[in-house]
Amino acid sequence: MRVLLVNKYNHITGGADTYFISVKELLKKKGHLTAEFCMEDEGNMPSAFQEYFVFGLTSKTWRRASICNSAKALINSLYNFEALRKFRSLVEQFKPEVVHIHNIFYQISPSFLKVTKERNIPVVGTLHDYHPVCANNNLYHHGKLCKDCFSRSLLYIIRNRCYNESLKASILAYLSFSFRKMSKTYEPLVDIWISPSRFLYDTIAARGFNKNKLRLLPYMIEPNREEILNRKEDEGYVLFSGRYETHKGVMTLLKAAENLKNIKFILAGRGPYETNIKNYICIKELHNVEVKSFLCRAELKALIKRARIIVVPSEWYENYPYSILEAMTLGKAVVASSIGGIPELIHDGHSGLLFEAGNVKDLIRKLSDLYFDCEKRILFGLNAIEQVMSINDPESHYEQLLRIYCEAIKLKTNNKAGMLI
Repeated sequence: MRVLLVNKYNHITGGADTYFISVKELLKKKGHLTAEFCMEDEGNMPSAFQEYFVFGLTSKTWRRASICNSAKALINSLYNFEALRKFRSLVEQFKPEVVHIHNIFYQISPSFLKVTKERNIPVVGTLHDYHPVCANNNLYHHGKLCKDCFSRSLLYIIRNRCYNESLKASILAYLSFSFRKMSKTYEPLVDIWISPSRFLYDTIAARGFNKNKLRLLPYMIEPNREEILNRKEDEGYVLFSGRYETHKGVMTLLKAAENLKNIKFILAGRGPYETNIKNYICIKELHNVEVKSFLCRAELKALIKRARIIVVPSEWYENYPYSILEAMTLGKAVVASSIGGIPELIHDGHSGLLFEAGNVKDLIRKLSDLYFDCEKRILFGLNAIEQVMSINDPESHYEQLLRIYCEAIKLKTNNKAGMLI
């Protein structure tokens, strides 16, 4: 089968990209032909199709962009004519049987779907966040959960400055989101949507999303059996890895660390709140907290392997975080907030411990409980490995994904036949 995969980045910045690349590698391994359609970015991996990649600004480059590039990004977020043109050329060259889209906002835009409609190409989309129902994708802004757009005017996108906490970026998000809703150029042109978590599935469906198009398929990950068998003693630290942003709950973790001076904490990541985090650590004299810059995949994996506990203190409705999956596959005990799709991975008291999101005292209790209980940590780690092997097995995932591709092809074929009658 010839599968064309569409995603903002052709390198890993988070869970969506991890999955995008994992699917691409799995399909190649199974003998399928793949191509990728992405945004130009200095971090991208080499690609035989990079001549078709399109211009785009990220949260990192947005603030320092020229007026010309900002205007170009605004137009592209509404309708990216460059993406339409280049995607049409790529389709003519690659001739895909299925197009599988991932994260495309706000850089690529859904404009390219005009080509799939013209050529009757089946489209499958994996939902990695709440972008069909939320302009900033997270249902979260300025330190709080938010569903204003569910029951109020879309102007709340601007009023709340919910995209990157920037007026300029939020106006762009409002225009793009409104245009998408009015023009119906996105959701209706995707034949099947995949949700990795039941929570995201239910949230999208409750907002009026076509439930007949939704399929539940958790992310995949492959445990390294050799690493599991040769696990060594941990080095006694609690590890957080991820973006330094308010919705990731890092400040809640630091407040817990203030009360757990006998436990070492390591934070590994990057993001807009890195300076705030370092200032807080300095002011509070948290000598038990070490901040590391963003690490490469191999370095991060080594850090996870040596950790005693992995902590995920998220305060937004997480979908199905890879940070937890990666810890579980290495047999690590996890303490995570009970929010969004996290309880679908961490079964409280079985494969880890859950605490109330944002509740510092509850986090302190759960970390203390697990940190000093070696027997419980080992049991949770073994249960986690067993759970991942059962639910997130790549072979099973491949079979289900292939069935979804075939279902999308059949739907498109039937629709075409119906139009001809």
